[in-house]
Amino acid sequence: MAVTVFYFAMSFNTVLPWSVCDDAWADENCVDASSTNVTYNNKSQSSSEQYYYQYVIHLKDDISDGIGFPDWRLTICLVFSWIMVFFTLAWGVKSSGKVAYFTALFPYVVLFTLLVRGVTLPGAIDGMLYFITPKWEKLLDPNVWFAAVSQSFFSLSVGFGPIITFSSYNSFSQNIYRDAWIISFTDTFTSLLAGFTIFAILGNLSHELDTNIEDVVRGGGGLAFVSYPDALAKFDWAPQLFAVLFFLMLFTLGVGSAAGLAGCFMGAISDTFPSIKKVHIAFVVSVAGFLCGLVYVTQVDVFTKACWVVITPLTLLTIFVYNMVVFELPTYNGEALPQIAYTCGWILTSVAVGLVPLCFLHSLYHTSGDTVVQRLRTVFQPTQSWGPGRSRDKIRWEKLNVVPPS
Repeated sequence: MAVTVFYFAMSFNTVLPWSVCDDAWADENCVDASSTNVTYNNKSQSSSEQYYYQYVIHLKDDISDGIGFPDWRLTICLVFSWIMVFFTLAWGVKSSGKVAYFTALFPYVVLFTLLVRGVTLPGAIDGMLYFITPKWEKLLDPNVWFAAVSQSFFSLSVGFGPIITFSSYNSFSQNIYRDAWIISFTDTFTSLLAGFTIFAILGNLSHELDTNIEDVVRGGGGLAFVSYPDALAKFDWAPQLFAVLFFLMLFTLGVGSAAGLAGCFMGAISDTFPSIKKVHIAFVVSVAGFLCGLVYVTQVDVFTKACWVVITPLTLLTIFVYNMVVFELPTYNGEALPQIAYTCGWILTSVAVGLVPLCFLHSLYHTSGDTVVQRLRTVFQPTQSWGPGRSRDKIRWEKLNVVPPS
């Protein structure tokens, strides 16, 4: 979010700062991103690339000498971001629900606006055709299927917590099957819309540079902060306007995602300590989120039961095992990271994964029962307090003899 806020603020300049090379951060290999009639060699880098890596995030070749101090500009942007998250969460679902209307709908307005603009540019059709042209031989590549499953889990926030937290505010009789279909189809539609929008712009960038589209497609931060700004710099009409819209869209998406994840912690704390005001919990969670973010500014039917008990665990286990088999140590720009970075990564992963079995063993130990089997049966049963929160729904629910009336 911090980098997005920084780019959003810089988009109000008369000349987009990443569109031209500046002696303060550019070297002799820098080429103006706003230029079209240029010839690139093996050492050439666009100004948008050097602006991002050299000026914004101050990328180092390695971190053997430490991660350094947080960049003051990005720290201010991070503070602003978490202030927005705080106001989103401060009054619970009353505030976050209202903000969600904007954070959920505004990105569609921007995507449609950018798509309309994109399809009018030369080369846009080539980019969109590249996006939808299938490569059937890739279906035999397990890595493609693994990437597809990972992307689906990530975009749907499976296992992250926000969906469970948000659904806890629904009525007990909410039709979750319908909601699951709506969310899945909406997520797919959004991915396709974003894909057409992005590749229309990248197709124009490929046309302007007279190169193959494969050479301008990047992943991760390189797409949002290098390739796309590179394309925006070549717009001949109001590039600042489209830059503002694009980065504002990214910021709203970031706030929505951060609020969802932070809401999980807030909900857990609020349920455990109901006497604490939500605004105080939101403040503590937001401060904790900011402190954690500082490191990033350095550098019921049978089928359902079967899914929960058999299909889903086996599928996740298969994906996990496959990931372990093909796992490769992460690199940055093709270079291996220092050993301390890998050590920290394994520690963080172990803590995150280890919490699940530790909490299970804790519950099993504190559950009454003469044998382990009895304790296991009790652990996997809902608690006595589980059920509808509203009295009217609870009476109707108890009449169905789902559980003995309390």
